[in-house]
Amino acid sequence: MPTIASIPAYSLPVDGVYYLMVTREGFSEGTTEGTYRLSLAGRPGLSGTNGLLEVFYEVPISGMIDAARPFESYIFAGSAGEVVTIELRRLSGDLDPLVTLFEGNKQIAFDDGSRGSNVALIEAFRLPADGIYRVEASRLDRVLGTSSGSFSLLITRR
Repeated sequence: MPTIASIPAYSLPVDGVYYLMVTREGFSEGTTEGTYRLSLAGRPGLSGTNGLLEVFYEVPISGMIDAARPFESYIFAGSAGEVVTIELRRLSGDLDPLVTLFEGNKQIAFDDGSRGSNVALIEAFRLPADGIYRVEASRLDRVLGTSSGSFSLLITRR
């Protein structure tokens, strides 16, 4: 049975030339050999998004919140009536997570769990319109907050 390695979704941050390296485990010290097939699929990035990383339903994203970077913003394309759940989960540190959903510049939903919780959850939220939505992963009190750590962000729909 073939071994499959994949990167399920990744948005390139800027236009330009990128290189993809394919190798075996252990690189030059590895002992495996054989043939492989490489395929790339995707679509152009969303325009007018100021270089924000596009995320996709059911594909977890991880990141870090600290004093130097108190929040991370991501975008996704949504349709009117879709019901989404957005989960921001602390993976390390003392991060007190806060997740916020924006339509344009308008905040339309947020959750900070409860003080000291390791999960912030916007659950079963019905998107009001077709468009590009922004999700902000941050810490309680955003820039003024003091917690830090790594996180996982997952957006699902039913």
